[in-house]
Amino acid sequence: MPDVSADLKDSATRQREPTKLECGLFGALSATIVLGVLFWLGIQFSFLKLIIQIS
Repeated sequence: MPDVSADLKDSATRQREPTKLECGLFGALSATIVLGVLFWLGIQFSFLKLIIQIS
């Protein structure tokens, strides 16, 4: 009779490596988030500069 609990434990401890596609998608997502935050900060500073110039 095969040892099912040992097989399940072995498969639970083994982690699979991410594929190149997953790494690329994660990199693209990270870059998009960083660029979005930088763009948002740029807009905020532009509004702040405009408000300071007006007052």
